[in-house]
Amino acid sequence: MYLSELSVRHFRNLKNQDLEVPREGVALIGDNAQGKSNFLEAIYYLETLRSFRGARDSQMVAFGEEVFRVVGKTEGQSDEPHGTRVAAAFEKKGKRKRVSVNGANSDRLADGLGHFSAVIFSPSDVDLVSGGPADRRRFLDIVLALNEPGYVKSLSSYKKNLVSRNAALKAGQPASVVSAWDPGLTEAGAEIMIWRRSWIESRSSAFDGYYRRISGGRGARGAYP
Repeated sequence: MYLSELSVRHFRNLKNQDLEVPREGVALIGDNAQGKSNFLEAIYYLETLRSFRGARDSQMVAFGEEVFRVVGKTEGQSDEPHGTRVAAAFEKKGKRKRVSVNGANSDRLADGLGHFSAVIFSPSDVDLVSGGPADRRRFLDIVLALNEPGYVKSLSSYKKNLVSRNAALKAGQPASVVSAWDPGLTEAGAEIMIWRRSWIESRSSAFDGYYRRISGGRGARGAYP
């Protein structure tokens, strides 16, 4: 699979760009603050529907504009001889995010995941090792959301129950009201732990092999607490 076309409208400082990307790839060369990272961010947004830099959608809308739109086409997939076109847009008013695949609007944002493959490596990736647990959880959430459709449902359920429970606590609701959210929170949390542990354990052997190549033969393993 390779990116063959990219169209960007009002995404950060990329106002109006239409590009045809050669199969051999491209090298981005330019001074600082000219939009190189924004270009990569736009591409990656089509895979995860979020910024790899942790920015909110509203922060990626160009100054003075209300909507950004990114469209990318990939080719080279055996199951899609005519390629796959993914379009994503965000509107400040109403904080509306929309995604379509090959012209068909997705009823749920989760349905727009997994159609566009991109891998990014940035200096912030070292946070997976040197950062806190939140960085590693975020990485797992992204990977599992892209590769395991059921994970998105569990994660969404957990977040909704957590927000509702916290709101009840903040409002000073009785313990019976607060605890009403506990079963859903516990169930979704358990599902998330199972997904994460299974993913890590299934790749522990491969991780050990890669680590031995760069560590002089020392072993390593991945584990989820």
